[in-house]
Parts: sequence; C-alpha cells; structure tokens
Amino acid sequence: MRTTIVLTTILQFLILSISNAQTGVAIYGLIKDKNTKTALPYVNVVLKTETDNSFVTGTVSTHS
Repeated sequence: MRTTIVLTTILQFLILSISNAQTGVAIYGLIKDKNTKTALPYVNVVLKTETDNSFVTGTVSTHS
C-alpha cells in the first residue's frame, strides 16, 4: 500500500514537470507599413491560439 502511494506521487510529479517543461520561443521580424514599406515603431503584437482565438501573450515592438 505504501509503495503504491509513493509511486503514484512520483508519477504525478513527473507528469507535472513534463507538462511545464516547455521552452521559450522568440519571434523576430520587422513590422512594415503595407503601402510605404517603412518600419513601424512601437506596434502592439498579440499572440492568440489558433483553435479559439483566445489571448496567449502580447508585447510592444521596439522602435527600430
């Protein structure tokens, strides 16, 4: 009985650690005006899920 509890607890910790072991992702690029093709400073960038379009994260682009 005690062995089962210990193994179940270890398995739960392993599952939690694997699900939280995602690596960070960086997106690089230049945001340009469609008509003038000039770089746009301080543009809001929003990341949404593909399935239900819910907000994931967001930031503001740099000035250059």
